[in-house]
Amino acid sequence: MPLLTQEELTPPDAVRDAARKGVELHEAGKSGDGIKPETVRRANSIAAGEPQSEEWATVEAPAWFARHESDFERGEDDRAGEESPGYVAWLLWGGDPGRKWVEQLRDEAAERRSEEMDDEQEARTSAGVAALAVEPSFVAQLSRERSARAALPGAVGVVHLEGGLYPYDYHAARLELRAAALQGEPVVVLQVDSPGGYVAGVRETCRAIAQAQSKGIYVVAYVSGMACSAALWVASAADEIVLSPLAQVGSVGVVVTLAQTDDDVVEVVSSQTPRKRQQLGDGDYMTALQARVDKLAQVMLDDIAGDRGVPADALGGGSTFSADDAVARGMADRIASDDDDWLFLGGSMPANYKRRVRSASASASTNGGDMEALDMSEQNTTAQTVDAAQVDALRSELDAVRAQLDAARADIVRRDAAAVVEQAIAETRIAQGSRDAWVARAERLGVDEVRAMLADLPVMAQVGIATGHGATADIERNNDPRAVEVERANQLLARFRAVKGA
Repeated sequence: MPLLTQEELTPPDAVRDAARKGVELHEAGKSGDGIKPETVRRANSIAAGEPQSEEWATVEAPAWFARHESDFERGEDDRAGEESPGYVAWLLWGGDPGRKWVEQLRDEAAERRSEEMDDEQEARTSAGVAALAVEPSFVAQLSRERSARAALPGAVGVVHLEGGLYPYDYHAARLELRAAALQGEPVVVLQVDSPGGYVAGVRETCRAIAQAQSKGIYVVAYVSGMACSAALWVASAADEIVLSPLAQVGSVGVVVTLAQTDDDVVEVVSSQTPRKRQQLGDGDYMTALQARVDKLAQVMLDDIAGDRGVPADALGGGSTFSADDAVARGMADRIASDDDDWLFLGGSMPANYKRRVRSASASASTNGGDMEALDMSEQNTTAQTVDAAQVDALRSELDAVRAQLDAARADIVRRDAAAVVEQAIAETRIAQGSRDAWVARAERLGVDEVRAMLADLPVMAQVGIATGHGATADIERNNDPRAVEVERANQLLARFRAVKGA
């Protein structure tokens, strides 16, 4: 669904004027030999006031302006009659007004996309079902904020599958694969440490891996922590899976979570579609739901078993295995040695590296699962010429997706923190006036940490000072969570001294 309207994508007058001037200077021969025909076509379209595409306005154009800002010197190359090719190129896409316009559109689109993600997250918590392929004890990780990803240096493309996986995680992974292909990377490393996540987007990501492989890219999945459920599903599409000695692999299968509407929500369901809202006590509904889950799981098992070239029974029926057990079962190829530091520290694949050749039963089969040494120098000569504009545009899009993902997770943490604090207020463990301070603490320390802290507070516990006189004195509750902690520590110290003295 488009995020920007056609009116917003129509160039303002100042942008049209700049593009029109750029076209005139180009036709006068002042643009040099480096201007591409598509750049001129775009300039004519802008000058004519035609609505531009959302992708161009929010991804390509901002990256283009950022890359070409240093191509001319203001006050020198923009003098009338002395315009340099760099300045003419700057004008062709709207000059300074054009840059300001597309950056505003980029920011507006990012904000609206973030709002859409918020709506999607709220929809996931409304009545209905959501299919997950995740190690059960890590379901909560899907709403946990995670640190920024770090790219690895060297001649290796890197794709991240880390933490709980949402559909937009898979989208980001596919963008990273596209970037690697555009840059002619001969090798891509999947950095995997995930308990799994949503199933929507898994197969599309596996197809993106297959497409990269068809272009001669060798894909290695390196598992530093976990490769469970959906994460293993994606990793299995790689040419090779290498495990840290501490890795955990498995937990195949699909889980469907049932979310109920709040008690204070009233729903009216159309009489023509009575099955739109089913009850857990409805045996027919539960039977049909179980059948649907089983079909989803069968797709998963068939894909993993086919990619790994092993029978489905070898996947363990949902169990999670240590690194050596996973290799013995054929769920991974080998455990990393000291020679594999390039997989996680960066650098290039060694020239004598023995690549795995997928078995005949695997979906991207060749011949039998043996290892063979390939000449990396020959592989490097096949890299295609990179279109820098495409790479920069793709990186901008990827950065935008990551920013939206981080914002969505931060919002989830914020809502969870507020819910925990509101519950504590309802239980009279803390005062209403201290709500914001406790929410901020939960965002900083973690929701689980503050939940445990609040649970330790006694109901109606008060920290305050007496006011008034004698028996009519009131107790004022202290709203500072720090004061609550200090008072609790003092109480524990007093008890310890009393016990020690006894």
